[in-house]
Amino acid sequence: MKDYNKILGEILAELIKERKAQGITQVKLAEMTGMQAPNIALLETGSRIPTLKTIARYADALGKEINIKLGDAK
Repeated sequence: MKDYNKILGEILAELIKERKAQGITQVKLAEMTGMQAPNIALLETGSRIPTLKTIARYADALGKEINIKLGDAK
């Protein structure tokens, strides 16, 4: 089983990549999600572990959804 923090890191890396691709700043994303900008920075640096609800809010603000694919454990 992968480490929980590693999985979250992979998800956040994809969200950060998408945010930057859309040219959205952390401050703008905070406005779009109703979160505070320092909290966005803490999430993106891995200093704060997000809930699934927070990840969904982040993705939704970017016009994306989170899809989870289950596979066989290795």
